[in-house]
Amino acid sequence: MKVTGFTGAGLVGTMITNHELGHSPATHAAATAAKIVIDPLLQNDSTGAKRAAAEVLRENTSAFLAEYHEHIDKYYKTLLESDLDKLVESSLRSFLELTKGTILEFHYSNPQVQDLIRFELRHEFGSQLEFLRANKP
Repeated sequence: MKVTGFTGAGLVGTMITNHELGHSPATHAAATAAKIVIDPLLQNDSTGAKRAAAEVLRENTSAFLAEYHEHIDKYYKTLLESDLDKLVESSLRSFLELTKGTILEFHYSNPQVQDLIRFELRHEFGSQLEFLRANKP
Protein backbone atom coordinates (compact mmCIF):
# COMPACT_ATOMS: atom_id res chain seq x y z
CA MET A 1 0.00 0.00 0.00
CA LYS A 2 1.32 3.43 -0.88
CA VAL A 3 0.72 6.16 1.66
CA THR A 4 -0.78 9.39 0.42
CA GLY A 5 -0.38 12.52 2.45
CA PHE A 6 2.88 11.26 3.96
CA THR A 7 6.20 12.95 3.43
CA GLY A 8 9.55 11.71 4.50
CA ALA A 9 11.44 8.45 4.75
CA GLY A 10 13.05 6.54 7.52
CA LEU A 11 12.55 7.98 10.97
CA VAL A 12 11.25 11.35 9.81
CA GLY A 13 8.00 12.39 8.20
CA THR A 14 4.51 13.61 8.93
CA MET A 15 1.09 12.51 7.83
CA ILE A 16 -0.89 15.52 6.74
CA THR A 17 -4.45 15.65 8.06
CA ASN A 18 -6.57 18.40 6.62
CA HIS A 19 -9.97 17.06 7.60
CA GLU A 20 -11.65 16.08 10.84
CA LEU A 21 -12.07 12.41 10.01
CA GLY A 22 -8.37 11.61 10.27
CA HIS A 23 -6.71 8.67 8.55
CA SER A 24 -7.75 5.07 8.40
CA PRO A 25 -5.93 2.51 10.54
CA ALA A 26 -4.43 1.08 7.34
CA THR A 27 -2.99 4.47 6.40
CA HIS A 28 -1.56 4.90 9.91
CA ALA A 29 -0.06 1.41 9.67
CA ALA A 30 1.56 2.08 6.29
CA ALA A 31 3.06 5.36 7.54
CA THR A 32 4.34 3.70 10.71
CA ALA A 33 5.86 0.83 8.71
CA ALA A 34 7.54 3.34 6.38
CA LYS A 35 9.16 4.97 9.39
CA ILE A 36 10.50 1.83 11.04
CA VAL A 37 11.52 -0.21 7.97
CA ILE A 38 13.95 1.95 6.06
CA ASP A 39 15.83 1.02 2.92
CA PRO A 40 19.36 -0.22 3.60
CA LEU A 41 22.25 1.95 2.46
CA LEU A 42 23.03 1.27 -1.18
CA GLN A 43 26.75 0.76 -0.59
CA ASN A 44 25.89 -2.16 1.72
CA ASP A 45 23.47 -3.76 -0.74
CA SER A 46 25.23 -4.45 -4.01
CA THR A 47 22.78 -7.21 -5.04
CA GLY A 48 19.62 -5.43 -3.94
CA ALA A 49 18.76 -8.29 -1.57
CA LYS A 50 18.48 -6.07 1.48
CA ARG A 51 16.29 -3.57 -0.33
CA ALA A 52 13.99 -6.36 -1.54
CA ALA A 53 13.86 -7.82 1.99
CA ALA A 54 13.05 -4.36 3.39
CA GLU A 55 10.15 -3.96 0.96
CA VAL A 56 8.66 -7.31 1.99
CA LEU A 57 9.22 -6.50 5.66
CA ARG A 58 7.60 -3.07 5.23
CA GLU A 59 4.50 -4.62 3.63
CA ASN A 60 4.22 -7.33 6.31
CA THR A 61 4.77 -4.77 9.06
CA SER A 62 2.05 -2.53 7.67
CA ALA A 63 -0.34 -5.48 7.58
CA PHE A 64 0.10 -6.43 11.23
CA LEU A 65 0.31 -2.83 12.48
CA ALA A 66 -3.13 -2.18 10.99
CA GLU A 67 -4.56 -4.36 13.77
CA TYR A 68 -2.88 -2.21 16.41
CA HIS A 69 -4.09 1.02 14.81
CA GLU A 70 -7.60 -0.45 14.52
CA HIS A 71 -7.49 -1.23 18.24
CA ILE A 72 -6.60 2.39 19.00
CA ASP A 73 -9.34 3.60 16.65
CA LYS A 74 -11.91 1.41 18.39
CA TYR A 75 -10.92 2.01 22.02
CA TYR A 76 -9.53 5.56 21.94
CA LYS A 77 -11.96 6.77 24.62
CA THR A 78 -10.79 4.29 27.26
CA LEU A 79 -7.12 3.67 26.45
CA LEU A 80 -4.64 4.69 29.11
CA GLU A 81 -1.01 5.69 28.63
CA SER A 82 0.01 2.35 30.12
CA ASP A 83 -2.12 0.62 27.47
CA LEU A 84 -0.13 2.41 24.77
CA ASP A 85 3.11 1.21 26.33
CA LYS A 86 1.80 -2.37 26.20
CA LEU A 87 0.80 -1.92 22.55
CA VAL A 88 4.28 -0.61 21.75
CA GLU A 89 6.03 -3.56 23.39
CA SER A 90 3.66 -6.09 21.84
CA SER A 91 4.01 -4.60 18.36
CA LEU A 92 7.81 -4.45 18.71
CA ARG A 93 7.88 -8.16 19.61
CA SER A 94 5.69 -8.95 16.60
CA PHE A 95 7.94 -6.87 14.37
CA LEU A 96 11.08 -8.61 15.59
CA GLU A 97 9.45 -11.97 14.87
CA LEU A 98 8.97 -10.84 11.27
CA THR A 99 12.69 -10.11 10.96
CA LYS A 100 13.78 -13.55 12.19
CA GLY A 101 15.60 -15.51 9.52
CA THR A 102 15.82 -12.55 7.16
CA ILE A 103 18.87 -10.71 5.89
CA LEU A 104 17.76 -7.79 8.09
CA GLU A 105 17.55 -9.69 11.39
CA PHE A 106 21.00 -8.63 12.58
CA HIS A 107 20.24 -4.93 12.06
CA TYR A 108 16.96 -5.06 13.97
CA SER A 109 18.47 -7.09 16.82
CA ASN A 110 20.51 -4.02 17.82
CA PRO A 111 19.06 -2.59 21.08
CA GLN A 112 19.64 0.99 19.87
CA VAL A 113 17.65 0.30 16.70
CA GLN A 114 14.91 -1.26 18.83
CA ASP A 115 14.82 1.87 20.99
CA LEU A 116 14.30 3.99 17.86
CA ILE A 117 11.50 1.69 16.73
CA ARG A 118 9.89 1.92 20.19
CA PHE A 119 10.08 5.71 19.94
CA GLU A 120 8.40 5.73 16.53
CA LEU A 121 5.70 3.26 17.54
CA ARG A 122 4.94 5.29 20.67
CA HIS A 123 4.87 8.49 18.64
CA GLU A 124 2.55 7.08 15.98
CA PHE A 125 0.19 5.34 18.41
CA GLY A 126 0.13 8.41 20.66
CA SER A 127 -0.49 10.82 17.78
CA GLN A 128 -3.38 8.74 16.52
CA LEU A 129 -4.87 8.56 20.01
CA GLU A 130 -4.48 12.30 20.56
CA PHE A 131 -6.10 13.13 17.23
CA LEU A 132 -9.06 10.82 17.86
CA ARG A 133 -9.69 12.22 21.32
CA ALA A 134 -9.57 15.78 20.01
CA ASN A 135 -11.74 15.22 16.94
CA LYS A 136 -14.14 12.34 17.48
CA PRO A 137 -17.17 12.40 19.75
